[in-house]
Amino acid sequence: MAMLRILSLSGSVVIERPERLMTRPSAAMQEDRSDGPARHLLLTQMEFPQSATMQYMKEKGANLVTEVKGRLSRARSSSSGDALKLASGGGESRQAGAKAFYNCSPQEAHCRKLLVHQEALAGVVDRYMQAVLFALDDIALAHETLRAGLHQAADLVQPGWLEHVDALASSLRQGAEEGRAQLAAAATEVAHVRGRHREAVQLASEAQAAAMRRQHYEEKVRRLREDLTKARESLGSAALDPDDRRGSGLLSKSLNQRKTNNYDLKQGQLCRNEEKLTRMVELHQNAHASSLRSLLFCVTFGRQKLQVMFEEILRCCMESLIPAIHSQREEAVRRAPPPGPPGAGSPSPGAGFRPRARRLEDAPPEAAELSVGDLVCVQGLASAAQYNGENGTVRNLRPDGRIEIELVLDHPDPSGSPSPGPQSGSLHSKVLAVRPENLQRLATAPLPTQCSGLLGQGAESLTLEDFDPSKTRPHEDSDESSAM
Repeated sequence: MAMLRILSLSGSVVIERPERLMTRPSAAMQEDRSDGPARHLLLTQMEFPQSATMQYMKEKGANLVTEVKGRLSRARSSSSGDALKLASGGGESRQAGAKAFYNCSPQEAHCRKLLVHQEALAGVVDRYMQAVLFALDDIALAHETLRAGLHQAADLVQPGWLEHVDALASSLRQGAEEGRAQLAAAATEVAHVRGRHREAVQLASEAQAAAMRRQHYEEKVRRLREDLTKARESLGSAALDPDDRRGSGLLSKSLNQRKTNNYDLKQGQLCRNEEKLTRMVELHQNAHASSLRSLLFCVTFGRQKLQVMFEEILRCCMESLIPAIHSQREEAVRRAPPPGPPGAGSPSPGAGFRPRARRLEDAPPEAAELSVGDLVCVQGLASAAQYNGENGTVRNLRPDGRIEIELVLDHPDPSGSPSPGPQSGSLHSKVLAVRPENLQRLATAPLPTQCSGLLGQGAESLTLEDFDPSKTRPHEDSDESSAM
């Protein structure tokens, strides 16, 4: 079988056989290849046999796949290495700093443990201080939010609560700002001392890195000295004799060079690395001195500063800021006392007190003015006086002039008669047929004109998708004065 040779000429592939050389593509054919990939493929098939072309394409494809796989594997290994560095704490400097707290003398290790201990406690006290300040801000913000909502409460809340919450929110906000001002200096000092802690760790890391480089050069100089000794022993006695005039013994016949070249090379390397070691020893000593100076400052003056700051922070929070909430509430009560009970002799809200809807107008004498669905209040019943004051809805206008109303009761029915309709816990309904003069029409409380934002919150809480608070019906418009 004739041997094939594959050559690359200007991007084309030519197959040469020993007995016959195939004609290369002409200049015209080279110009025709600019028409596109399809034209180039057609010319390639015309120039070369199909079997040789397929073999060449398979080899190129296999090489390309191998190269792509290699790149992907290297990229994955690199990314995984970076991820491991991030997961372990952010790189080599963090690891060097951690190791620096073990590769030291016992006295220095004890000081570094003190540094770690006071940094941990500084973090605990700092977080406590920030939590107290945030709690004061949250309490003040909660009352400010309540104050904004009570401005739109209409008749749901008595006007006296708005004044009281306004005074309380102002007192709480003032107290939160005063507390933050009192602790500002202490917080700054604690942050400064903690910054010195981080600086000490960084200097210890740099000192450890310098120690490792010094150890590297010391080991390298030791090996070079051993190699230099061996090279010296391999030389003859005349190599270092200044009076010897024979130069032929110093030449190597096989390599045509001086036999002292290896010795001279080792001597030069030793001199250069000894100079590096001298500089590295000086750098290491300076770095260790800076690290030790910073460490001693942290565990002496820094520790005393933290003791003073911790005492100030704890005393200010526990003896001033937290008890001040009670005094701020008393100040708000003095400025705007909360409203009293709804009425003399009325039960407290915690004892089953149920506020009634406001009665805006009485029912007219003619029953025709009441319609199904109107809200009414029962009054003046003699035979069923237990239902006086209850609210209900008109269900039917009877021909005999009576009106059927349905009451929703949240207490047991005194009559003991069964109630129609579904029952839900303690709520049940009662149907009565009363005369029109025993009814009083009720109307819903008017809404404040600026409560669109509050309505939006309520719609979001109830997950109402088709509710638009900006669109109000005519009977819902009212003035703020009537709402209050």
